[in-house]
Amino acid sequence: MFRIVALVGVMVFQGLVFSDILAQELNPGSIDAGLLSEIRNSPEETFHEVFIVLKDRVNTEAFTADFLRSSDSRAQQTARMLEALQTKARATQAPVLEHIRMSGDADQSQVIPYWIANMVFVRAKKALIAELSQRADVSWIEKNEILEHEGVSAAAPPAPPLPNGREPGLTAINAPALWALGYTGYGRKILIVDSGQDPNHPALQSQFAYNYLPLTSAYLSSSLPDYCDPHGTGVASAAVGLDPLTRDTLGVAFNAQWIGAPISNLQNTETNERCVYKGSVKDVAGALQWALNPDGNTSTNDVPDVINNSYGRTLSSVSECSQVWPDLFRSLDAAGIVVVFAAGDEGPDPGATNLQASISVNDVTPLSVGAINSSTKAVADFSGRGPSLCSNFLEPALDIKPEVVAPGVRIRVATTGKALYETVDGTSFAAPYVAGAVLLLKEAFPYLSGREIARALYQS
Repeated sequence: MFRIVALVGVMVFQGLVFSDILAQELNPGSIDAGLLSEIRNSPEETFHEVFIVLKDRVNTEAFTADFLRSSDSRAQQTARMLEALQTKARATQAPVLEHIRMSGDADQSQVIPYWIANMVFVRAKKALIAELSQRADVSWIEKNEILEHEGVSAAAPPAPPLPNGREPGLTAINAPALWALGYTGYGRKILIVDSGQDPNHPALQSQFAYNYLPLTSAYLSSSLPDYCDPHGTGVASAAVGLDPLTRDTLGVAFNAQWIGAPISNLQNTETNERCVYKGSVKDVAGALQWALNPDGNTSTNDVPDVINNSYGRTLSSVSECSQVWPDLFRSLDAAGIVVVFAAGDEGPDPGATNLQASISVNDVTPLSVGAINSSTKAVADFSGRGPSLCSNFLEPALDIKPEVVAPGVRIRVATTGKALYETVDGTSFAAPYVAGAVLLLKEAFPYLSGREIARALYQS
């Protein structure tokens, strides 16, 4: 009798050990190739910042179709979608979060659940990532990538203020024709996801939504000013910049409001000597989720009309294409938001569009923007070109990148420090011209969805 019990005990023990060994195996079918290689080549105790994407996700395209045919307000439609996204996240993330909570291989201070896309961020060791990769409710595991802004801003040549001035690029895109009709962006809103903005700059101060809203609804930071470098200030000014005292016009939609989401390590805003731009996908995902409900009240209509993104990372092969970004884009599109991305400054070679701008969840989401010289109308050598490396085999037309171009050579923009303005190059500054155009069209045609507005720009 004792021998039988002992043998059974050995079998159970061996079974547990064997099962534990299996659980530690990385499932290559559910892990990004770059991350998989990194984990395999790192010591067991190394922490990796990853996103755990769950299989069960909301079909946001159904809400997009509802947006196009429903007579309900945008706030009502968005509220329904947010409820669906949050309900799905609560129901399906609980087992994964409990698994992470019980693990000794997770940094428990670095666990962030997201509902904008059904995913969880975690800083974890190989053993936990392996366990999660074997779960039936997990679809994909991807690395949290570091992002850099596009375009030249540092050490850019200073430029003088121009009383009653108008940037040539604004004339090149025919913005004055809409101004003459009375459309200047009034009542519309843009979110600038970048290195932060200087809210006290004369070209941005009067357009800052904080003039009318609590700081928590206008800026994704607890203090002002809070910026890393001049980049975000310049980008914002190309979209909405105007000094009301001198009538110096920098932006396309100068009567629109801007809200900001700094996604960098913010340090010395006075000298910028210790300023380090290290925005990551984790930071952007939080900013985009905030954009779907800035004031925390789904019954109010405070969703921005357009989100400008002038950052990214280079893409060298199709194996690097993300499965995190598409779900973020789908949720924003379903809420009626136009998502604008700078195409990147790695041209002129083919396939040189940055990762985020290479993705297409439909023909205009995200709307990637290349740069031209407004004087010659020629595409800038540095401007990122297509076709997309994130190929859409079923819809080859979606490989066309960028979708639109705008002035991005020798653009005068607002800056920080002693000089009020500087002259810059980059798709970073072409993108907000397109975002500003969205604001003008949205004021003229407020009942059109974001996708319809973007499609009008793309197809005309």
